Formats: sequence, structure tokens, C-alpha cells
Amino acid sequence: MGRTAVSDTKKKTSAVKGVIVQYMNLRNVTPEYVANILGISERTFLKKMDNPGKFTVEQLAIMSNALQIPQKVNFFVGASPPEENADRIAMAIVMALQKMEGRR
Repeated sequence: MGRTAVSDTKKKTSAVKGVIVQYMNLRNVTPEYVANILGISERTFLKKMDNPGKFTVEQLAIMSNALQIPQKVNFFVGASPPEENADRIAMAIVMALQKMEGRR
């Protein structure tokens, strides 16, 4: 019986989940804490953790900031969005950071 190859999407979502879990453990924070920061229920957060591709760019930016994930760590593992989407992603990140600043 041959081995089944893992899809690129599964590799990417697994890497995103790994980064989130790693920094949650490092910063000693609970799923409830992260869910509150994102403005969602803990149950919704845990469901999204089962499939991290469901997190929005804004949510990833908020988690990245809250968990103090270094900029060199790339949530978008292997992702290379088309040029026209790069501006949209950058704007979403800026808006997420501005929204977080407003919550302080």
C-alpha cells in the first residue's frame, strides 16, 4: 500500500495551527483569552483551530500581535498572493492593528 501525500493546503493550515499553539503555550495564554481578543466565542475559536484556514487575515494579524509572534514567522506559509491581493491583505493587517489600538 502506498503512502498518501499530504496536500499543500493541509501543510499550510497545519503550520498555521502549529504557530498559534506554539506561541499560546510560550505566552501561557488560554483559548478563552485569544477568543476574547478576537471578539469570538471560545467554541468558535476552537472550531477555527481545527481548520485554521477559516481565520481571516484580520484575525491572524490580531493573534500575531497579541501573542507577540515575531514578524519573521510567516503565517502565510508558502503563500504568494497575486499582486492585486497583496494590497488588500496589507490593508486588512493595518486595519486590524488600528482596531487593536482602539481596544487598549
